[in-house]
Amino acid sequence: RPVALPVGFALVVKNSGDSSRLALARRLVEALAVALPGRRIDVVADSAYAGKVLRGLPDSVTWTTRLRSNASLYELAPRRTGKRGRPRLKGSKLPTLAKLATNTKFTPVTVTAYGTTTTVSVAVIRCLWYGVFGPQAVQVVLVRDKSKAGYDVALVTTDLAASAAQIIERYASRWSIE
Repeated sequence: RPVALPVGFALVVKNSGDSSRLALARRLVEALAVALPGRRIDVVADSAYAGKVLRGLPDSVTWTTRLRSNASLYELAPRRTGKRGRPRLKGSKLPTLAKLATNTKFTPVTVTAYGTTTTVSVAVIRCLWYGVFGPQAVQVVLVRDKSKAGYDVALVTTDLAASAAQIIERYASRWSIE
């Protein structure tokens, strides 16, 4: 069972130009990773907590958040060509989430979220959200009710080992006070 405990805090001073909420969140998570060496830390946040500040997180930290509907997703970087010059950092641009939802095969999974067990349809796409995580691969999980078309929610995570059901359950178990 997941546990959400407040283990640190930082004050956001408005109009100080000091740091954003996301930068402060990253610093808190990095401090927690240093305090708990060898432990895995799964951070779950809403879409406001996604930005370039998250590039290069420690290996022990995974970040799961809701994907913005206007996110620019890219295929993974192609292999080196063997030619001179800098290798590409990202592949071709993927279509919008709405188009991906119509062209991607959804499979049913059973999840326990918000106290109930239900079956939802999911599609998993491994790609780059270059604008936020840079060249780090992410998993995008499109979730929809079985009876609907399109998608209801899109989640993104840096945890490439987690299943779609685990990602959905992790997101649903986040603390309501962020």
